[in-house]
Amino acid sequence: MRSCSDSERIDLTRALCKSDLFFLLWYALGRTDMERPWLLDRCKEVQAAPNDRLDLWSREHYKSTIITFGLTIQDILNDPETTIGIFSHTRPIAKGFLRQIKREFEANELLKSLFPDVLWTSPSKEAPKWSEDDGIVVKRKSNPKESTIEAWGLVDGQLTSKHYRTLLYDDVVTLESVTSPGSGSVRVVGWATDADVAAPIRVSVTVDGADRGTYLADRTRGDQWNGRGFDVTLTGIAPGARSVCVTALNADRGRDVVLGCSTTGVAAVQAGQVTALEATGDGVRVATTEVTRTDDSTASVRVLVDGQFRASLRAGPGGIDESLPLTPGEHEVVVTTTSDGPRTIPIVLASAAISVPDPAASDASPASGKATG
Repeated sequence: MRSCSDSERIDLTRALCKSDLFFLLWYALGRTDMERPWLLDRCKEVQAAPNDRLDLWSREHYKSTIITFGLTIQDILNDPETTIGIFSHTRPIAKGFLRQIKREFEANELLKSLFPDVLWTSPSKEAPKWSEDDGIVVKRKSNPKESTIEAWGLVDGQLTSKHYRTLLYDDVVTLESVTSPGSGSVRVVGWATDADVAAPIRVSVTVDGADRGTYLADRTRGDQWNGRGFDVTLTGIAPGARSVCVTALNADRGRDVVLGCSTTGVAAVQAGQVTALEATGDGVRVATTEVTRTDDSTASVRVLVDGQFRASLRAGPGGIDESLPLTPGEHEVVVTTTSDGPRTIPIVLASAAISVPDPAASDASPASGKATG
């Protein structure tokens, strides 16, 4: 490339960005953290078969970076006429993915200089649509009613009369909570449905990969998923950290869908239980029964937010019911206690992903909470 003229260098760089997903991420998008052989292999894997796939990757393994961020940008650079709908469990989550791409198109001067035929110099002033609410529109010749990229939620802000060339699903989680309500037990709560059938469908539950049965998702919920809920308590679970996964079983066309996985601590002794771990308008509500140690003394529960200590609450007779403020965005909230004393290994009573909407957003959706997967 050093021997190329300036125009030849630009043409070659454009071609590599459009054909090599790893190069696009590492060079043009500045993701030098991608310089790992495993991530190079994943880029090649995704690029070889990008469509009609259910990608189940562990957290922090760059699935959203490679697919939702990198591949979406590459698709647009290759075809500015495309339309893409990003769908997540709630609209604020989907908007987060759109926001990352929107900011890249605004601030990445290298990318704009390489693709002036696709990207605006000043998109907020030049683009016909450029917002998280309405989506963003790059330079294109056609005029479909859909923006180049739009963001929508599956349980809130659902769209009508939209037809996208690409439907991209990321963080579509309907497993709402996984807790250990007592010694040797695990409780899973959520909802599941299949658009191909009118009747309730079944979900399967595994603990550490072992099958723990299938259950009908027909519980009353009092929301739009009324008659499609499940609330299952499993007993005889060995004490310790246990990985619990729930899968919606396909009833007609298509395939089974993993609703989510969560790791929860199962106590060897009855300590107490979390009765509520849910989002409020501006934070999270934590409620418990009385929590006791093995010597019957009152224990405290510790609340961790995004891995950081947030509060210690003494759960005496009657338990606790407290609300803690959180900043807008996605948070992982974990509630722990100790059964044998303050310096013993903590027991995870419950964990959940809590979504707090930004009050400044014009269409802020109600807060939502769901278990991490």
